[in-house]
Amino acid sequence: MTANLEIATLQMVHSQEQSAPDALLPADYIEHILDRELKLTLHGVALGSERDDSMRQLTETAATLYDGFILRELIQNAYDGSGEHSTAEIHLKLDLSAGEFGILDVVNSGDGFSRADVDSIVNPARSRKRPGNSIGHKGLGFRSVTLISQDPQIYSVGPERTGSSFNGFSFRFASEAIQRERLRKLAEPEIADKAVGRTHRLQLPVAITDAPDDVLAFARAGFATVVRLPLIDNVAAVNMEKEWTQ
Repeated sequence: MTANLEIATLQMVHSQEQSAPDALLPADYIEHILDRELKLTLHGVALGSERDDSMRQLTETAATLYDGFILRELIQNAYDGSGEHSTAEIHLKLDLSAGEFGILDVVNSGDGFSRADVDSIVNPARSRKRPGNSIGHKGLGFRSVTLISQDPQIYSVGPERTGSSFNGFSFRFASEAIQRERLRKLAEPEIADKAVGRTHRLQLPVAITDAPDDVLAFARAGFATVVRLPLIDNVAAVNMEKEWTQ
């Protein structure tokens, strides 16, 4: 009886994913991904699957491969985000007086995030980068941000730029508190709590609806995308300052 219930759950999740609208608004698409991934996590808990554990370990291992080259990888990502814009500008800002330990902003004026770009962040196996095109092949390079920040944030313009806001895909990633809150809406508390932290948070985007004023200043200056990384501790601050001067 339990096995039948688990199979029915899998079919329900798969069916919902297939029936998702093709033209969701950016915030709704982010919500769709979060809902999908949390349901898959719950299903994995029910089955005793190690899928999420394996992906989390892969992400953590991949991140360490970029230790000492994080800034270089972020610059490469910004360059890739410039698209076909020959005059695109990349801007870096490391403010060690901001926040608790400092904030790193990596900004470009090329293309805003597309749905495919979001998918590449959430699932590195679906990266748009060609093999050998950059050090971030397969999207694993972005995982390096977890070495320096617990709250990576992405702000992006949509196809119709307003010139004063980031009206496209803007998101951060679900903390364990957010995961627990959302999971308890999908399952009984005992099951939901077992699922918290099983899926790596970079697979769990959460829409950002309000950007800080200093981020909006980049939009007013004509930039398309901001990757904001509040630094995790003094070690991250020292390492970023070291990379900055290399």
